[in-house]
Amino acid sequence: MLKNLFHSLAILFIIFGFMWAFSQIPVFQNLEVFNPISQTLDDFDMTDVVFSKLRPALPADERITLVNIGELDRTGIAELLNIIAQHQPRVVGIDAFFRSPKDPQTDSTLQASLAQFNKLVLVSELSSRKFNEKTKQYDSLETSHPLFLEKAQGGYANLSTEGAGNETGFYTCRSFIPATQVKDKGEVLSFGVKLAEQYDPSGSQKFFGP
Repeated sequence: MLKNLFHSLAILFIIFGFMWAFSQIPVFQNLEVFNPISQTLDDFDMTDVVFSKLRPALPADERITLVNIGELDRTGIAELLNIIAQHQPRVVGIDAFFRSPKDPQTDSTLQASLAQFNKLVLVSELSSRKFNEKTKQYDSLETSHPLFLEKAQGGYANLSTEGAGNETGFYTCRSFIPATQVKDKGEVLSFGVKLAEQYDPSGSQKFFGP
């Protein structure tokens, strides 16, 4: 195992060494192709690689099925949900926003498809610009339009990132916050924890300690 780790780190150092060397050559410094590389390295920690190699790979959980909605419009999503409903899932989570009404017929179709599920979690978003340092809570929580929330509960998808990051969104996420406080709403759960709670309320308590 240590031998494989050494080989992986050696290859990684060689690759990054070549990329760094090329990026220092004046003729290459203004090429946009190197921008994503430098931006990623700005928030890179060698311990990330070590941890990823030392930690054994976890087997896939067959109780969870991920469905990619791709570029489907609301009609397509409704049809996909109808297919999923036939398999009687214990809980369904949708990591997509339906922020405002569009076509009445299309919205009605989607609303009916969402209403099929007794346990439905739609994603929400904490406004990072509205965190109150004094009260240690967020002032607002963005959700889908109430039209689509008849039977749905929310879970925020924000992730905790470290380092300065950059304006183009290159950040490293090394942890997540299972729950937080929102003004006038009290405690709200993250998207993944909310799904776990709906699936197995007792099992989800491990996220909050004994």
